[in-house]
Order: sequence, then C-alpha cells, then structure tokens
Amino acid sequence: KNPNKLPDEALHIVRLHSLYLYHDKKEYGWLEADKDKVMFDSLKTFNKYDLYSKSDDIYDVTELKPYYMNLINKYFKNSYLYI
Repeated sequence: KNPNKLPDEALHIVRLHSLYLYHDKKEYGWLEADKDKVMFDSLKTFNKYDLYSKSDDIYDVTELKPYYMNLINKYFKNSYLYI
C-alpha cells in the first residue's frame, strides 16, 4: 500500500491542472463528474500558483524550507523522499 495521502483537492489538481481548456475556458463540462464540479474552485485557485506564475520577489529558501518540510512530512511517509 502507498503510505502517502494527499487531500482529495490535491489529487484533483494533479489530475486536471494542465487541462487549461477545462479550467480556463470551461470546455469539456459535459465530461464532468459531480466531484469535478465540487472541486472546480480549488483547481481555479491553484491555477494562479502553478508553474507559469511569475513573481519578481526573491525568496529565502532557508527561511521557507521548514514550512515546506512540514507539509512534505505531513503527506509523504516514504523514507526515500529526499529533499
């Protein structure tokens, strides 16, 4: 069994975040399951934080690492996940 457990919203985002026609243009609505309709807002919210998000801010990685390590440790239980 996989010991890792991401929230349903995260799994939904992983599944559909690259399908821009769906979350940007509202195409493929006829393929939506009820769960897709419920999770749509989470997908739209994530869109502004994805790979194509741009910022001129330079962040201190050392300062941010504890926050992200806490999230990784919360959702990923594998001992072979190296960061």
